[in-house]
Amino acid sequence: LTAATCMRLVTEPAAVEKKGLWGWAVVDRGGPHAEGDKWMDAVFRRVREAGIPVYLDDWPQTLPSKFPLSRDVALYCGWYAPDANGPFADPSFRFRPGAVAMHLHSFSASEFRTPGRGWSAALLEKGADVTVGNVYEPFLGASHRFDVFVDRLLDGYTVAEASWMSMSVVSWQGVVFGDPLYRPYARMKSMDVQPSEEDRYFQGWWASRLQFGDRWRERAERLLESARKAPSSFLYEALALEYLYRKEYVQAGNMVSTALSSAPDARDHSRLLLESLLVDRARGGNKACLLQMDSVQARMPSADFLPALEEWRRRVTPPPPAPVKK
Repeated sequence: LTAATCMRLVTEPAAVEKKGLWGWAVVDRGGPHAEGDKWMDAVFRRVREAGIPVYLDDWPQTLPSKFPLSRDVALYCGWYAPDANGPFADPSFRFRPGAVAMHLHSFSASEFRTPGRGWSAALLEKGADVTVGNVYEPFLGASHRFDVFVDRLLDGYTVAEASWMSMSVVSWQGVVFGDPLYRPYARMKSMDVQPSEEDRYFQGWWASRLQFGDRWRERAERLLESARKAPSSFLYEALALEYLYRKEYVQAGNMVSTALSSAPDARDHSRLLLESLLVDRARGGNKACLLQMDSVQARMPSADFLPALEEWRRRVTPPPPAPVKK
């Protein structure tokens, strides 16, 4: 790690606690073992219940190269690749200050000297303030349970407490990096925070969950009212994804289309176009997704993010027919 990163891990968390750790959650499921995916699914459910907007990647592969991930990501949980890849290998990406970011891999923290190797160092160098990892093979059952770790942080526990409770087996393989006394969500539970102006939409999403609970229709109506008054596309995007997860595809498509009209930059615009493909895929499968890809490519505002689209295209393109034996 660089000296600047080490100093940031010491100084930044205290400031973040005062205003809250607002931002997106990203959950990348689809690893090689069902148990690990259960952990990721539990994280996905928990952050939604808490009032954190979340992007779910459920492809069997990790997030694609050059995926235009929001720079407002504050929580990341994913698996399963040996080295940092996708948007986390992109020089243009950086986490929100105070972010908690974890990638489940047996050797995620075994290498800190070679740039691009492993995950723990790469995530910290990308701006995360907290991560966990393994210096050697612990096997899945002895790794930090991401679902427990995230749940405890959201309940207001410190990083040290959350990491300790998330380990079913204490061993020398598992390690945690970050301020052990950092409590990123403790003051957010009681709304005893001083968020910045740029955080107000994330705070509104959180507050709507506290106010309406499981009453989604009332909550969505209130959020839509706020979205119409906001210059940002954030609320429309968050609504689109929530409708998608609830399998309300018409509403999801409408929200994506509306969000596109107010996307502030090429990164957000490109991500929304890709999210429109997720809606197509959910409604009609890989074939429907593939049929819309040329249209999305023509509308991409920047070629920087085309590698993500092309990777998705390869994933959904049917394999060539097997040669006929004579």
